[in-house]
Amino acid sequence: MNKKKVLFVCIHNSARSQMAEAFLNQMAGESFIAESAGMEPGRMNPIVVEAMQEIGIDISKNMTNSVAAYLNKGRRYDYVITVCDKAKETCPHIPAAKLNTHHPFTDPAYYIGDEEEVSGKYRDVRDRIGIFVKAFIEEQALQCGYCTNGMIINAAALLVRNPAPEKEDIRQALAGNLCRCGAHPRIIRAVRRAAEILGKAAS
Repeated sequence: MNKKKVLFVCIHNSARSQMAEAFLNQMAGESFIAESAGMEPGRMNPIVVEAMQEIGIDISKNMTNSVAAYLNKGRRYDYVITVCDKAKETCPHIPAAKLNTHHPFTDPAYYIGDEEEVSGKYRDVRDRIGIFVKAFIEEQALQCGYCTNGMIINAAALLVRNPAPEKEDIRQALAGNLCRCGAHPRIIRAVRRAAEILGKAAS
């Protein structure tokens, strides 16, 4: 089985993209090879390492990586996902065979407060990223042969504020994401499921 390659990108590759990479490799390593990189690589954030360790995922030996270095090596990916707005603004186009998409998360490095408050915020971002990665995995399993890659999760993101969208709302969202089978009941169920998962991440 050929595994699909996914690159997660954030500005420093010290927190959000590292967590997304770790979640995808842990949840679906049999189907995906996840990597991460930053536009301006920094140092691994020790609070992120600790937060992931709390749920049994060890990233203590991870290093930060550079998007430019990966591009210079000629690396290619099936999916490229930016997880912070600054990375989206500064990131050059990275060739992706199937999908380039953007799903931002708050940078936990900007949180202030005492140690417990800050740790709690990091856990919140961690959990939101975990939910997003789960939705991404489920999308891959639910797509029909006519679906554009990323269509379900992008349509669900448009519907995330509506936990019980009507069929017509879903059809309109799917049509805007280049779907050719928006009326198919299976796809409607898939979008509702993805919207439910992403809704938990956004709440």
